[in-house]
Amino acid sequence: MPELPEVENTVKKLKALNGCLVKGVFLFDPLVLKSGKSYLLKIKGSKIKGFFRQGKYIFCNLSKERCNFYLVIHLGMSGFLAIKEKDDVSDVAEYLRFLLVFNKGFFLAFCDIRKFGKVFITKKPLLTSLGEDPLSPNLTPAKIAYLFKEKKQKIKSLLLRQDLLSGIGNIYADEALWLAGIKPTRLGTNIKEDEWTKLYKAIKKVLQTAIKAGGTDLGDEVVPSGRYTPLVYGREGFPCSRCRAKIVREKIASRSSYFCSRCQK
Repeated sequence: MPELPEVENTVKKLKALNGCLVKGVFLFDPLVLKSGKSYLLKIKGSKIKGFFRQGKYIFCNLSKERCNFYLVIHLGMSGFLAIKEKDDVSDVAEYLRFLLVFNKGFFLAFCDIRKFGKVFITKKPLLTSLGEDPLSPNLTPAKIAYLFKEKKQKIKSLLLRQDLLSGIGNIYADEALWLAGIKPTRLGTNIKEDEWTKLYKAIKKVLQTAIKAGGTDLGDEVVPSGRYTPLVYGREGFPCSRCRAKIVREKIASRSSYFCSRCQK
């Protein structure tokens, strides 16, 4: 958390800052920086041209003296961005790591409770280390099969690999596998041809539904208005809404994975 749906909704909100000029940059936690502080200070005086997402990464397109560059933010496990319209960040001061001040009276605060988030500057609008976006029109059942079917890893682990598909995390991997009826412990080499189509459709449906709902609210400050209710994630011991068998929890790739003990094969 946050995963693709939460990041997508964050990007939509950030578009309110398009056209703003950066008047000030304040760094409260040096560990949040992946690039040097001198690079970050170059943001001052730049203009925001737009925001977009790649996987779980947020790109802020900046322009200064005819040069384009990008401020890239990864929210980590518990990070969130808050737009403030007044010079008051007291409500997020405890978790404040990084702050941008704009000419129109706006402030953008990057807050991170567990300090796994990162910020860096790049001239490239693409991270080559990331795989295909799950919502890309280029993604097909055949492409998913190509990425996964030769790998002797559990399908849940494969869905979490950002170098294969970028944006899916623990919550939506469990949700997609439940919807597709696939047990998360099965190996990629054991998934049948028709199941790749089921998984493809499940991934698209789960992510699009979660985006429309504003993401998932797990009771923290990251997605306080999320309305997506997981069908299987976090529901250990509850009856499966499809077959009424118990939802079980098992550790996969060092993560808690939730699935139906009966109808996921």
